[in-house]
Amino acid sequence: TVLFAEIGQETVAGTILIYSDDTVYYFMNASLSGYLNYCPNDLLLHTAMTIGIERKAGFVDLMTSRESDRELIRFKEKWGSGQADFSILEKDICIFKAAVWNFAWKMANTQLGTSLIRAFKKA
Repeated sequence: TVLFAEIGQETVAGTILIYSDDTVYYFMNASLSGYLNYCPNDLLLHTAMTIGIERKAGFVDLMTSRESDRELIRFKEKWGSGQADFSILEKDICIFKAAVWNFAWKMANTQLGTSLIRAFKKA
């Protein structure tokens, strides 16, 4: 499920939810920093939790955060999240595709990437 928070005609935040039998995964979220005082991410997370209740899911997984992103970690902690250690196993089957994906992922997490995604959405 893709959810958007809007103020007037402007989309100010969005999230992607993925489901398993007992979990709602708050997979990816993005927001315009100029609108954070309206708490659009809180609205989206509350909606994710409501969907989880409706689906009778036992968990809402807020996914991982970079250790250096203290602001995001604080946001998740205020909703009752906890920290857990985990391991990632990656296997690059095609080095070129993996490199393109890693580049796209890093670009999407920049101001330029956010602008490109916004422009693509409007197109």
